[in-house]
Amino acid sequence: MSKTRQSNWYVLYVKSNCENKTSSAIRYNLEKNNQLSYLQDIKVPSQKLMVTRRGKKTEVEKKIFPGYVLVHLLEDENFGTIKNIILNTENVKKFLGAGNIPTPISRQETQELFHQIKEGKTIHSDNITFNIGDHVEIIEGGFLGLHGEIESIDTKNMVAVVSVTIFGRSTSIELPFSHISLI
Repeated sequence: MSKTRQSNWYVLYVKSNCENKTSSAIRYNLEKNNQLSYLQDIKVPSQKLMVTRRGKKTEVEKKIFPGYVLVHLLEDENFGTIKNIILNTENVKKFLGAGNIPTPISRQETQELFHQIKEGKTIHSDNITFNIGDHVEIIEGGFLGLHGEIESIDTKNMVAVVSVTIFGRSTSIELPFSHISLI
């Protein structure tokens, strides 16, 4: 009697800036090992943004979670084999989870994530409402998690200068709008 196959979404930690290449490599390795039927879907969470470059507006694809790839996998008694094929793919560091055990993300987390991707499809500079003096949190980049206050705004280039405290000193950092969020 065969077990019922269930499917779950998993998060893979991969080498940053290699998310799309790694997704293709995972698909290729599973196909090469006749296990592609276990891969239901693979996604690099991203949004489309309108940016201004050299005075021209251009649509770009921006990764929401750089360094992460989502995989939707069928599970049965062969899951260990599938896991190993994926882990042995170039640029894959690990599955997120405790120890060596991949932990699926909950249905609610999955729905919220895909809703965030869908709702945030396109961001135009007209929709961004930052003001001088606003308190913000840095949500991406090397200063992730720091809080600060907006000192100046450049809507043409979609950047803000944010004053943050580093090592007890106030420091001004220029950040793209996409790297900050109102508190």
